[in-house]
Amino acid sequence: MIPRAQHLRFRAATRIAVTALLLVPCVLRAIEPVKIGGAIEGRVSDSSGTPQMGAVVQVFNHQDQFVGRISTDDQGLFTFGGLLPDVYSIRVSLATFLPAFRSNIIVEPGASSLLDVSLSGLFSVIRVLPPSNGKSGLVNDDWKWVLRSSSSSRPVFRYASASTSSSGTHETVFRDSEGLVRFSAGDMNSAGAAGEMGTAFAFATNVFGTNNVQFAGDVGYGLTTDSPSASIRATYSRNFGGDVPEITITARQIEIPRWSEADSSQVPGEPPLRTLGASIADTAHLADSLDLAYGMGFDSVGFVEHQHYYSPFARLTWDVPVGVVELTFTSGNARPELGIDPATDTNSELQHDVLALNEAPAVTVNDGHMRVQRGQDVELSWSRSLGSNALGPTEVRVTGYRESVQNAGLLISGNPGASFANDLVPDLYTDSLLFDAGNYHTMGFTAALTQHVGDYYQVTVTYGTVGVLSTQDRQLASTSPNELRSMIGAGERQAVTALATATVPHAGTHFDASYQFMDDHDAMTAREYSTDANQTQAGLNFTVRQPIPSVFGLPFRMEADAELRNLLAEGYLPLAGGNGQRLYLVHNPRIVRGGLNFRF
Repeated sequence: MIPRAQHLRFRAATRIAVTALLLVPCVLRAIEPVKIGGAIEGRVSDSSGTPQMGAVVQVFNHQDQFVGRISTDDQGLFTFGGLLPDVYSIRVSLATFLPAFRSNIIVEPGASSLLDVSLSGLFSVIRVLPPSNGKSGLVNDDWKWVLRSSSSSRPVFRYASASTSSSGTHETVFRDSEGLVRFSAGDMNSAGAAGEMGTAFAFATNVFGTNNVQFAGDVGYGLTTDSPSASIRATYSRNFGGDVPEITITARQIEIPRWSEADSSQVPGEPPLRTLGASIADTAHLADSLDLAYGMGFDSVGFVEHQHYYSPFARLTWDVPVGVVELTFTSGNARPELGIDPATDTNSELQHDVLALNEAPAVTVNDGHMRVQRGQDVELSWSRSLGSNALGPTEVRVTGYRESVQNAGLLISGNPGASFANDLVPDLYTDSLLFDAGNYHTMGFTAALTQHVGDYYQVTVTYGTVGVLSTQDRQLASTSPNELRSMIGAGERQAVTALATATVPHAGTHFDASYQFMDDHDAMTAREYSTDANQTQAGLNFTVRQPIPSVFGLPFRMEADAELRNLLAEGYLPLAGGNGQRLYLVHNPRIVRGGLNFRF
C-alpha cells in the first residue's frame, strides 16, 4: 500500500506534467519566428473602383532582373511574399488597359508594401500606401480600400489619419532647424573679374511637422559703391501627403557700381537696381510613371524705368523601363534648380538659397531705354542607367535643346568711348560694362556618359554643341553701339567637356574640376537657361569645399570653399574699337572667389 504522502506528491507531479504538455503548443504558437523577408501586395481595379481579375503583375529587383509574376484573384488582390529586403519595381498589365509601371518600391523585413493599382485606357496609376506588418489588413479591411479608391471619401480619410494623435503628447512647434552664415570675397584682375565682398545668411525650420519655412539674405559692398547692396528671400512650402507646393518671394536693392574715375565718360548718380519677384512651384503625379513639375514667376524690375514680366516653367518626367524621358519648358528667368539631382548634389538647400540671391536679372540700356534679359528654353532628354561594371555604375544622358535669348547681356572690357555711354551699364559683379547684344537663338544636342568609381568619385564626359556669340569683323568702323550690335551673331560650335567629381572619404574634402575644349575665337556662352544636370561652365573651372574640424566644442561647423572659374580666360573675343582702343567681348569672365561658412 502506497503511503498517503507519496500518493499526494505523485498526483501533483502528474498534474504539472499534464499542464506543461498542454501549454507547449500554446507557447510554440506564441513564439513568432523573426521575419527576414517582406512582401508586396495590393489590389488592382479600374478607374471606377471595380476589382480586375486576371491582371498580370510582374516584379523586378533594383537591377531590373525578373523576380516573378502572378495574376490577381477574383477580388483583384495579389501577394508576393518572401522577398528579400530591397528596392523593387512592379509592372501591371491587363488587356484593354494601359500598363502601369512603378519603381522604387521599398520592401522591409517583416513588412508588406501595399499598392493601390488603378488601370485606365489613358493613365494608369500605382499608389504606394502606408506599410503593413501583415496581410490581414489588406484582405479583411476592405473598407480601407474603398476609402482610398473613392474620390469623395479620400480627403476625409487623409484628414482623419493625419489628425489622429494621442491627447497626452505635446507637439513641438519648431523642429529640424538649421542655419548658415557665409562670408565671401572675390579678387580683381584685369579683364572682368569679380570684386565683391559680402555676408550672407540662411535659416530653415519646420513648423508643426508639415510647414517648411526658409529665409535667406545677403548684404555687401562693391568696389566702387558707396551704399551696401542687399537682398532677401523667403520660401514657404507645405507637405500635402507627397505634394509640396512652394511659394517664394525675393526682393533686391543693388547699388550700380561707378565707372572708373579716370574715364571721362563717367555717368555719376546711377539709380539702384530694385527687383521684386514672387514665384510658386508645385508637382503633380499624373500617372504611375508620369510626373509634372510646374510653376510661375512674376518679376518687377526698376532701374531707369520699370518693367514687369512672367516666367512660367514646366517639366514632364516619364519613368519607363527603358529609361527616364524629360520634356522641359522654361520662359523668362532661368530655372537652374530643375537641373539639381538631390541624390548627387552635395550642396544643401540653404546654400542653394544663398546662390539664388545672386541670380538677379541682367539689366541693360538700349538707346536710353531699360532692357531685361529673358530667355526661353525647350529641352527633350533621355537618361538611363547601364548597370555596373568593374568600376561602378554607368549612366548615359542625351539631350536636345533650343534656346532663345532676348536682350542678351554681354560684357565689354576696355574703354569703348564716350559715344557708347547711353548704351552701357556697369556690371553688378565685375569691373566691366554690360552691353545689350540683341536677340539670338541656338539649338543643338549633348550626349553625356557618367562613370561612377566607387562611392566617392565619378567622371562625366559630354560631347555636343554649344552656343557662341561672334562677329564677322574684328574692326569697328565707328563708335556707334548699333554698329557693334549688328555685327554680333550667334552660332553653334562642337565641344567636348570633361567633369570630375570627388569626395575624400575621411577628410570630407569635395572638389569639382571641369574643362570644356572648343574653338576659343568666339565669346563662348554657357547655356544660361539650361536645366540639364550635366551643364558646366566654359573653360577650366575648379570648385573646392573643405570642412574644418570643430574646436573647443563650438555649437557650429565650419567649412571653407573656393571657386575658380575660367582660369585660362578663354572665350574673350578681341575687337579694335573705332577710337583706336582694344575691346574684349566677354560672356564668361574669369573669377576667383572664396568663402567661409558657419553651419548651425
